[in-house]
Order: sequence, then structure tokens, then C-alpha cells
Amino acid sequence: MGDALCALGYTGEERIAAGLAMQWACPVLTLRSPVAERDLGLVPLRLQELHAAVPVHYSEPSRVLVLAFCGSVDYGLMHAIGGMLDCRVEPCVATETQVRRALSASPDNAREPEISFERIPECSERSSIALSYIQHWGAHTVRVVRCGKAVWARLERPAQKPSLELERLDLLFEAVAGEVAAA
Repeated sequence: MGDALCALGYTGEERIAAGLAMQWACPVLTLRSPVAERDLGLVPLRLQELHAAVPVHYSEPSRVLVLAFCGSVDYGLMHAIGGMLDCRVEPCVATETQVRRALSASPDNAREPEISFERIPECSERSSIALSYIQHWGAHTVRVVRCGKAVWARLERPAQKPSLELERLDLLFEAVAGEVAAA
């Protein structure tokens, strides 16, 4: 309904975001400056695109990640990301324009490496692909969570470069049509 009201000129994105924030009992975020690249890189880009949600701020001392949505707040996604990153995730609402701008702003080299797989129907095939990456990449830690329409696996290994503590590789397996309801 919000999109229709905006298209007809009865209201603007900011008012729609304010209404959604009130509906979901969370704050409205106005992104006046670009989101820090380190914050955007916490969650794979493809996962952000699938859910129209971007990490906009991470506080290391309190281990809290603020996740901006431009539509409904996805508490399942928040729980999955919190489990993967071992942090608390707090929602906020931003306009669709602001979320899309944040999604397109981060250069690829500022993100953790990620590989996205689409349309792999068999669970056994996805497991085989993940195991192959785990073995060949030399991962010493693997975390896996279901994030709505996708399965996210984060592989970690000791860094090859002295400036880093760990290297990470994100694998994202998008659900096949009809699979989300069955999962």
C-alpha cells in the first residue's frame, strides 16, 4: 500500500518508513552519510539484497548490530544473523531509496569474499559443494544458518597475511522455489 500511495503522490518514502517503524515498534533511521564499509561487510551482499536489509552500525564493545529494513522487519533473519555473528541484532526502518543506496555503495574489495549458488535443488549436492570448499580452502571453523530464502555458511581459517587475524569466506545457497515453505 505504501508503494501505491507514494506512486500516486499522496505521501513520501519518509512517511511510509515512519509508519512501518511505528508498526514494528522500532526506530526510523535516516542515512545522511554512507554506511561504514566494515559494517556492510559483516553480512553477505546477496543476503542483504534478498531481504532488502543492510547492516548500518556495529558496536564491538556491546556486540550489537543495527540492521535497517525498508519493509517488514524479519525477526527470523535477525536471529540467524545474530547467531552467525554471535551478537545481538536490533532492527530499524529506513526508506527503500536509502537501503538501495547503501547496498550499491560498498566496493567489492571492502567485503568478505562470498560465493552465491542458485538453483541447486538437492541438499546432498549443496552439502558436497560446501564440504569441497571447506576442505580445499582449509577452513578450521564453519558456521551455518538458515536465513529465510537462503542458507549461509561462513568458513574461517587463520590469516595468510600478518595484518589479519582470520580470513573468511561466505557461501550462500539460495533456496529453490517451493523449498522455503518445506524447510
